[in-house]
Amino acid sequence: QDITERKQAEAALRESEDKFKYLFDNSTVGKSITLLSGEMTVNKALCDMFGYTETEFKDKKWQEITHPQDIELTQREIEKLLSGEQNSARFVKRYIHKNGSVVWVDLSSALRRDADGKPLYLMTSVIDITERKRVEESLRESEVKFRQTFESSPVGIVMVGLDKYFLHCNNAFVNYLGFPAEELVEKTIADITLPEDRN
Repeated sequence: QDITERKQAEAALRESEDKFKYLFDNSTVGKSITLLSGEMTVNKALCDMFGYTETEFKDKKWQEITHPQDIELTQREIEKLLSGEQNSARFVKRYIHKNGSVVWVDLSSALRRDADGKPLYLMTSVIDITERKRVEESLRESEVKFRQTFESSPVGIVMVGLDKYFLHCNNAFVNYLGFPAEELVEKTIADITLPEDRN
């Protein structure tokens, strides 16, 4: 009976490992099992994300493909896991693609320990957010250009809220009215309009 139970347990373990391997290999999300020394076992999605083959990844550590400015950030997050300060970590970081371009990712990682609590490896999921970062950067640049145009325009420009209070006034508008900018934002259009022109 002991032999039968052992065989059943072994079969259940194999089935569990097969399911894990299938989910790991076929996930559309980048996955890695990372040893504390830095070596990684990765799935196809992660290979595709960074432009490396699975064989090429076997010779790399996470530090080698992480953007130099994000190595310290990543190490700090790993230290929090190792110290037991937190059970999992989620943060945004950059990797370097094989072609040299930057890949922004949303990374989630958890530390796996053995029965005695000894750290074994990190289980990590990685989602590519490069396009989102590009859009955010474009919006920031657009906002800066708008602000520069708004402030440097020789024509008076004002932004007014639905409550008719001034939100923003450019220098030309402030100079035209003669009110300090900090006073204008406490006024409404009615406050600076002649009584006969209000309607």
